[in-house]
Amino acid sequence: RQPFTLEVNRNISSGSHRYLGALVNRLTLALAPNQDLRVTAEWIAKTRAMIAATTPSFPGSSTDPFTFDTASVQIAGTANTRLEAFQMVIDNQLEGILALNNSNEIARIRAQGPQMIRISGTLDFADNAEELDFINQTERALVLSLTKADSFQLIADFPRLVYTAFPVAIAGRERLTVQFAGTARYKTSSAVAASFALTSTVSNY
Repeated sequence: RQPFTLEVNRNISSGSHRYLGALVNRLTLALAPNQDLRVTAEWIAKTRAMIAATTPSFPGSSTDPFTFDTASVQIAGTANTRLEAFQMVIDNQLEGILALNNSNEIARIRAQGPQMIRISGTLDFADNAEELDFINQTERALVLSLTKADSFQLIADFPRLVYTAFPVAIAGRERLTVQFAGTARYKTSSAVAASFALTSTVSNY
């Protein structure tokens, strides 16, 4: 819930849209085999203005260092090779508050509920281990690792994951998959519901 100044320019004019007091209301990370990591951010801001376009500058290399080429998942400390798609949504549940403040802009932004972290994906139903976890509401740790050799590694750690939906539909003799959903819960000992770490994999570091 860190506020930013956001500037958007589509290279169709010399002007840019500038948003002040902008916060990410919802952040979605999506993964699928043979695709790049897709990140979608939904923003809420207090003020918008048209300004002269600013020339962007990027620190460090401009060769897209975050081109991860491998992904792996651990559930309950064991590598899981049956996850075929994965999506994580961080929902800050923000809303704009109007006030009689001699302005046509929102007065402030507040949270209307706790931060929610929801997880969903597609799982090859080769055995019923995860189904039993759903039935018993067993909490498991989930660790997602994205790596680019001699570049960077991104690790997303969810210490308490519980399935909220695990529908098993058997339509015929084809391969059976499950479109599961879950939520990450706050863990007191680690003081987080999810943590993210970006580290270098450059060999001489």
